[in-house]
Amino acid sequence: MNERPADRLAYLVRQRRKEQAEGVDLSPSSAYEAVTRQMVSDLGREIGYLRRRMDTLFYVVVSAIVVDVLGRLVAGGWS
Repeated sequence: MNERPADRLAYLVRQRRKEQAEGVDLSPSSAYEAVTRQMVSDLGREIGYLRRRMDTLFYVVVSAIVVDVLGRLVAGGWS
């Protein structure tokens, strides 16, 4: 059971290198962190959904303008 300080230090260095090789631990360390991560991911999904809806609305408006302009050009000009 008598462990030399150099052996203990070598063991700690090996453990540290092994932890670093595994990567960063991204698992939540508390309930607050888990809830916060869930809320942030939900917010990201909602923002993506809103962006898709805004893009669709933009394309509808632009398409209506283009159709109106083409209709006026084909019909004989502006009145």
